[in-house]
Amino acid sequence: MRLMPITFATLFLAAACSSSRPQPVPPEFAGVAAAGPTAESERASNLAAYRFLYVPEQARLAATRRGGWLCVAGGRIVPSNGQAIVPAATMDEAVTAAVAVNPAAKQRFVFQIGEEGDVDWPLGGCELPHVLGTHFMALLERDDVAMNLSPTRPSVMWRQGDRLTELAVTGADTRMYVRPEVGAPGAGGGALATYCVSSGFGGFATMNAASAAGLELWEIPGTVHVEGVVQNGDCRRARARFRWPNTPLDFTVPVAIWPK
Repeated sequence: MRLMPITFATLFLAAACSSSRPQPVPPEFAGVAAAGPTAESERASNLAAYRFLYVPEQARLAATRRGGWLCVAGGRIVPSNGQAIVPAATMDEAVTAAVAVNPAAKQRFVFQIGEEGDVDWPLGGCELPHVLGTHFMALLERDDVAMNLSPTRPSVMWRQGDRLTELAVTGADTRMYVRPEVGAPGAGGGALATYCVSSGFGGFATMNAASAAGLELWEIPGTVHVEGVVQNGDCRRARARFRWPNTPLDFTVPVAIWPK
């Protein structure tokens, strides 16, 4: 017997058929089918699937499969065997399952069990939209990188043998700035924005909506509350790739996307 895929739509339909009374459509799902295939309508369907299909299993999966990878795509939690959620061992495996479910997706959630949900990132005093924080700086603490956060002459050097390549760029003031190529995981991206390196920011990175174009397929469920002295906000969270071409400095990390 062929198993029916578990989706929020099938659960809602089953509930509706079990009652003679018309069933109200939850706000998260209202208008999804009628709105057409937009990123926001797909997000509403995927968010409903996350809440109604994943959250009830969250505690069990966190206890038994923490670190496993899942996607929410096409209103479904994948990978699954039709009856139960079956986390993948790697992000690539989970994404492959999501593409099989909805190859033309405009939005999906991709996450490791245990990282989903709301988080807080203290921003400190930086007022700029593009910031790299202490979590990102920790990735640069390597033998082939020399970083100097001096307020008079900040620098970050990549070392290859006796050759040093300066990665810091000139900014509007004396703070450290870098200009990596940024894009979706697995994509090259472009060096379109300058990022301020801030030791007061206790997160990975922030960016504005324009810089986050293309990350809709890599969103992480939950909100990042970014709280700073100058600016704060509740941001969507996604995964992005930061790299410096011709170096081994290539990192895929969570980022906070400013709402405006």
